[in-house]
Amino acid sequence: RQGLTGPWGAFVAGLAFSLGWTPCVGPVLGSILALAGSSDTLWQGAGLLAVYCVGLGLPFLILGLAFERVTGYLNRLKPYLKYFEWAAGLLLIVLGILLFFDQLSWLTF
Repeated sequence: RQGLTGPWGAFVAGLAFSLGWTPCVGPVLGSILALAGSSDTLWQGAGLLAVYCVGLGLPFLILGLAFERVTGYLNRLKPYLKYFEWAAGLLLIVLGILLFFDQLSWLTF
């Protein structure tokens, strides 16, 4: 037995993915919603949300369409995955320190 495949497998994978990414996407989406809500026109707010949706969804759509071709390449990255994790962890620590000391605006300079 191969486990969940087809639409149910995609649903379960999407569910797990959404639960894992909610803390990351939530603050950004909240900020975009605040900007969209304070926009001068409805179309400006809708445009901000549309650009956010395309930016978030397009990479996943491309990966989904090219998954068969990309799988071999992704498997070759496995030995380096720990370095990506370390770099991401270090970045989170730095961002946490900047946020703690109210210096996050330093990144905009």
